[in-house]
Amino acid sequence: SYTAGRNRIAQVLYDTKFYINDWWHRVFLLLQFILFGALSAFTEGFDVTVGFKTIDQSDAGDAADATYVKRAFLAISLVFFASRVLLAIEYSRIIRLARHRKLSNLYILVGTLSASAIVFLGSFFVTRANPDSQGSNALKFIMWGLAIGIEVLAYFYLPIVGPLAYSRP
Repeated sequence: SYTAGRNRIAQVLYDTKFYINDWWHRVFLLLQFILFGALSAFTEGFDVTVGFKTIDQSDAGDAADATYVKRAFLAISLVFFASRVLLAIEYSRIIRLARHRKLSNLYILVGTLSASAIVFLGSFFVTRANPDSQGSNALKFIMWGLAIGIEVLAYFYLPIVGPLAYSRP
């Protein structure tokens, strides 16, 4: 899906500029791998129209599928939230380790990732509060689009400094 690809792109952009083969990055790569595995587990047989179309509650199969998709939406929101938090932490570490460089764009990027994470967390709570409401289902997609949109804009308009030479603490 587009959003899953967007998450991988954000991580790849970080890795191509700042990855060092150390324990810190290995732990974060493992955490990102777990998150992407969870994302693939929650999106099998995923139907984004659930919440917008009427489900025949008398058919146990349809009702079970709808329940699965509603729970998957919650899980996907949390996975996106967690991946943004992890990436913001990684960029924050770069800022801390490269104190000698002017990194104002990275501060903005950390703020953007944090804002995106908050929006994804908000979509979790909106969906959880009223999973059967068409309004909250529409709002969830609007919030996902907003979160992804602010990240895309940040990556397009902020020149990110290239590989940094920094000393380990």
